[in-house]
This record gives sequence, C-alpha cells and structure tokens, in this order.
Amino acid sequence: MSQSNYKLGSGILMSRLPRIIGVTIGTSVGCAGHTSVSAPVAEVREVTSQDRTEMWLGVLRFYRHGRGVTEGDLVGITSRIVGATLTNDSVRQSAPARARITLTATRRPPRAPYDTSFINRVLRLGLARVCYARRLIQCPDTLSTTFLDLKDPRFISRDTAEVEVTELGVNPSECRVRETMTGFQDHTWRLVKRGTDWTVTGEGGQGNWMGTSSCGPHDTMP
Repeated sequence: MSQSNYKLGSGILMSRLPRIIGVTIGTSVGCAGHTSVSAPVAEVREVTSQDRTEMWLGVLRFYRHGRGVTEGDLVGITSRIVGATLTNDSVRQSAPARARITLTATRRPPRAPYDTSFINRVLRLGLARVCYARRLIQCPDTLSTTFLDLKDPRFISRDTAEVEVTELGVNPSECRVRETMTGFQDHTWRLVKRGTDWTVTGEGGQGNWMGTSSCGPHDTMP
C-alpha cells in the first residue's frame, strides 16, 4: 500500500506516525504498524466506470450499516478522555453515538474526480455526507467526523475486488481555533458481488496502517 499524506489547511494532516493512545479494534492494535493478511493479487481485468461506482457504493453501505468503530470515533473518545485539545483545555464536547461519515469529494491527481451521478446517489441513498472543500478544516462539521478517501477499486478475481480506503478522524471546527488531535487508518476492504450489489466481506490483501497527528489554527488558510 502506498504511503499518503493529507493536507489540513496549509500543513500536512497526517503521515504514518505512532498512535499516542493504544486502542484495540479486532486484531489491530492502535499503534502505527502493518498487519499482513495475504499477499497482493494481480488484477485480472479492467474495472469499468459502472463497476467502480457500484464498488464504492458497496464500501459506503458497509460504513453506513456494518462498520463499527471508525477513526472519528477513536479521535472523539480520546479527546474526551485527555481533554478536548492537546493544550490541556478542560473543554468537553458532546458527541453522537457514532461519528458521522463524510465522503471527501475532492480527489487529487492522478485520480479522476468522482462522477456527479455517483455523488448524487450517495446523497440520495443517505450513505454519507459529502464535503467539497479542498482542505478538511474548511468542512462545516463541528464534531469529530470520519472523512473517507476512496481509492480506485481493483479486481482480484471475476467476482471479487478490493478498495483501499483512508479514514481521517478530524473535527474541522476545533482545528480552526485550537491545537486538536487527529488520526488516520488505511484499510484495504475486500468485496464480493452478490446479485447486482458489491458487499464488503472483510479486510483485504494488504492489512491496515494507523496513526495519530494534530491540527490547529496555523493550518487555516488566510
């Protein structure tokens, strides 16, 4: 899996850094690292535009209905335990039962932009919120939120595919006013085709990475 950096304001949001507080999710321990599940499998055929849309929708259905704790949940929980900020503020924020899921609509080259029809389906089906801002701190969210960055799917067999997804746990409104904890997880989700739908069946061939960083007013655009 290739390493990715994400911009928060004018700075780097996250890279592969050690997680400050350990949290266990399934068999993945909350510190930077890589768990190999199986060897990568070569692509077997080209992914069409329709395939890509349906696979992405399958991933978002998984986050809407099947995925448990996401990075936004971990960031929110950790912030409430140690204080809302990294500057020892005693402020606490109320939070929903689960962090909101928001799709980041801006895709950086060389990846092609999402089709408008795909975004419209996401919103119509209520699978996720959508943020069109080029930097996450410009998004309107006021609570710890899980932002999803979807990579292009790849086939590993006729009816099985994988999609790499980055979860970014961020509270944009907090980032604009104070130094605040952020976090990320990279996953490779495996999907199988069942009827006309693609369904996530578990972690795919390259395991996952996770880490913690921070953001603050210094990242805000003028």
